[in-house]
Amino acid sequence: MLNIDALVKRMDELADLTWERVAFADRGFSFREDSITEHNLFELARHHPQLRVQRFNGAEEAVNGADWEWWVGGPGQGWVGLRIQAKKLAIDGTYHEISHTTAHRRRQYDVLINSCFEDQEKYAVPILPLYCFYNGWNGQSGLDPTWPENTKNAACPKEFFPPDCTHVPNIRSFGCAISSALDVVAVHQGPRGSRTTLNGHLARSRPWSHLFYKRKPPGAPAGIGTRPLNVADTVLSQAGAWLRKGFEDVSLMNNPDYGRLVETVRRPPSRQLPGYASAILNGRLPRDVEWPEATFVAILNAEATSQTS
Repeated sequence: MLNIDALVKRMDELADLTWERVAFADRGFSFREDSITEHNLFELARHHPQLRVQRFNGAEEAVNGADWEWWVGGPGQGWVGLRIQAKKLAIDGTYHEISHTTAHRRRQYDVLINSCFEDQEKYAVPILPLYCFYNGWNGQSGLDPTWPENTKNAACPKEFFPPDCTHVPNIRSFGCAISSALDVVAVHQGPRGSRTTLNGHLARSRPWSHLFYKRKPPGAPAGIGTRPLNVADTVLSQAGAWLRKGFEDVSLMNNPDYGRLVETVRRPPSRQLPGYASAILNGRLPRDVEWPEATFVAILNAEATSQTS
């Protein structure tokens, strides 16, 4: 069975490495977003045989607004889909491509959100629209990086900042930070001055490992290891909590997508995968399958004991 503690630890390690790659981009060499995504997914698959990753031609990325898809769960617990758009922090402290529009002059985040709603009806499976921010910045005069001033830490219920936050003691865990696409919309369409900035979006982000994060019960031993975990339900629960938190911070009542996404997280995981995801899981890539437009598709079967099971 999947060792969820090891998966979370590996994701935090990759976030730390991503931080280094982004923070030192001003030294003449910069990793592209797709290179970071490819490396991180490769490393997760290399260390966790329950994960399969398939790369496709990314030329059609604008069709559904996603850089990669992640299907998590298993045949017994069901499946949940994640469609994720990656954005890398620039050296000026902004995300240059947040306002990116497609060839049809549609906002990329609108395309991403709508594709999730459309395809979850098509495939009868909940699909969540997310952003993954690749972050990294250097401290002043060689000091360790510090949390930006006047910026909340959404990952901490008490709103402490790293290293004082017990939920995220290492600030570099935000090297790969997940945010709901609706939070991205709320920030980008909010007051001027924070629409594309680190401060604006960091306040609504969590480390990507928190997708699979489940608090241990009081008195539980430090290392639970392969404790039973319904990954599909955990991801839906996390997304629902983040969605409610975002709604508390800023009114999304005028955005009809809020109600639609609430219904998504209330759906039960699907017992079936889309045809292309099932083909990847089973190691067969027939020509007659309708393939996705995302560059990478990852399938995490938490119930498997090996890639071939």
